[in-house]
Amino acid sequence: MPPEQRNPILHRPRPRVGIRAWAILLVLAAVVPLLIFAWLTLDWMARTHADGFTKNQADTARILANAVNDELHGWKMLLTALAQSQALQSGRLAEFYEEAKAVAAQQDGWIVLTDAAGQQVLNTLRPYGSPLPTTSAPALLHAILAEAKPVVSDLVFGKVAQRWLIAVAVPISREGRVAYMLDMSFPPDRLTQLLERQRLSTDWTAVVLDSQHQVVARRPLSQERIGKSVPPWFAAAVRASAHGIATGLSPYDVPIRAAFNRLTEAPWVVSLSIPLAAFPSPRPVYGFLALGVVLGCLAVGLALYASRQLTRPVAELAENAERLLRGAAMDYGPASGLREIEHLWEALVTAAASVQALQREEARAAMAEERARLSTESAEAMQQLNATLEQRVQARTADLQRLTGELALAEQRERQRLALMLHDGLQQLLVAAKMRATLLDKHRDPTVQAASRDLQKLLDESIAASRSLTAELSPPILESGLIPALQWLSRWMQDTHGLTVHLNTDAPVLPIANSERLLLFQVVRELLFNVKKHAQVSEASVVVSERHGAVQLVVSDAGAGFDPQTLNTSDGGFGLFSIRERLRYVGGDMAIASAPSQGSKFTLTVPLQASAPSA
Repeated sequence: MPPEQRNPILHRPRPRVGIRAWAILLVLAAVVPLLIFAWLTLDWMARTHADGFTKNQADTARILANAVNDELHGWKMLLTALAQSQALQSGRLAEFYEEAKAVAAQQDGWIVLTDAAGQQVLNTLRPYGSPLPTTSAPALLHAILAEAKPVVSDLVFGKVAQRWLIAVAVPISREGRVAYMLDMSFPPDRLTQLLERQRLSTDWTAVVLDSQHQVVARRPLSQERIGKSVPPWFAAAVRASAHGIATGLSPYDVPIRAAFNRLTEAPWVVSLSIPLAAFPSPRPVYGFLALGVVLGCLAVGLALYASRQLTRPVAELAENAERLLRGAAMDYGPASGLREIEHLWEALVTAAASVQALQREEARAAMAEERARLSTESAEAMQQLNATLEQRVQARTADLQRLTGELALAEQRERQRLALMLHDGLQQLLVAAKMRATLLDKHRDPTVQAASRDLQKLLDESIAASRSLTAELSPPILESGLIPALQWLSRWMQDTHGLTVHLNTDAPVLPIANSERLLLFQVVRELLFNVKKHAQVSEASVVVSERHGAVQLVVSDAGAGFDPQTLNTSDGGFGLFSIRERLRYVGGDMAIASAPSQGSKFTLTVPLQASAPSA
């Protein structure tokens, strides 16, 4: 019986799909998923960058609102202390006029006492006893009479001052009812200066609005906008929510996106607007996608060319295999130029003479397969043991990280409690004591007056020290994330210690847990203190970046430097040894590069967590 009749595989139908089709399919299978993945990745990166930009805008608006709230709260506390004056309580208005005039001069404003009927009793802008008009803020007086508590006015035009002003008012009660309103007025420039101190980007616009949606203060300053109303679309957004982000046209017909926050100390709103042109654009994503499509088409063309070079020698090889089965002579033909095809030719020619050798080779292959199976089983057992040990190590490491995080959070809670005690207790007592001390300036005895000025100076220093200690114990910005906290720390080191800190970051949004965020903030602050104390320079650099699934902070200076081999653990604060140990507890580390007279560089590394809150 001929061989082709004995071999049933020769009677099977031939497939319709050839090598060329499979080569093209192979290229498409490799290129198309990569193109889809690249597009999804680039789109996700663009969206993430835009979301981070939006979050940064909202956080900055919240910081501005907190700053304005603190300013208004301070004015209320100052006026409340003045309302307790003995001269006012006993009706000695001439004496109280001098006290109010001194306080108004210190605050760059003016103070007005108004009775319940709306008649101004005294005004520090006019000499005592001068004829005065009725109040220019009847709504403020009505609110004081109705609520009997401190109130902040909207923007009004003062009849006596003949300019725009804002006022903080407190009630003065007699026999269980409000008899007077004591208010202190300021020009809106006070709040404009507060906005200017926030060091915003040049194309960002910060605005403070009153309850009637009038512009009270603006940065950059534009006098023509003071007292004007905001666009209707923004007013509607502010009425609908206490905070959020809205998009529309500015008064200058520029498309903008505005983040806003309502204040707690007054029915006002602080907004931060950015031109839409400044936001990240997704157009580069489409450019990369178009380039990927072009490269994919080029890959398909190359696959077609390669398939043609492959199918011809394979067809010749198949034809000669059939000739070999029939016992006919083989037609070698020209060389194919492909190493693998030539190897097949050699194997086909020597097949008949190599049957016994193949049998021996099969036996050796069986033995090698058995040895490989035994080796694989041993390797699997070793891998299982390694996995068990690794799980135990990870469990212990997780326990250490949890304990370290709890310690950091407990320390931060204690700092916040102490800061709250200083802010709500000691600072208010110091402000009230200063108000009392100013009364001694009118004493006839020069010695008492000199002692009063010394006492006021000491009280000012105490208030400043208390505020600095409050911010140092628990800066509120720490709740907004690691990057805003480091920005605040840079400004605080400049203002408090004269150390200029250059902060650079290419990762505004970092998924890092609260405990690691607190630890990194404390470590960077300690290292900056070391620069101030030991490096003998006035500048330092902090670089924040994301490297291979970890956040990396580099604190460096060009100062005196030191020999890392001579480090000890008794240098106070965390100590470099303590810093390294705490970082290792949370899976991080610290690398030190320094030499005498060549500066210092500290590289901090902490792994990121996908489920952690943004920092």
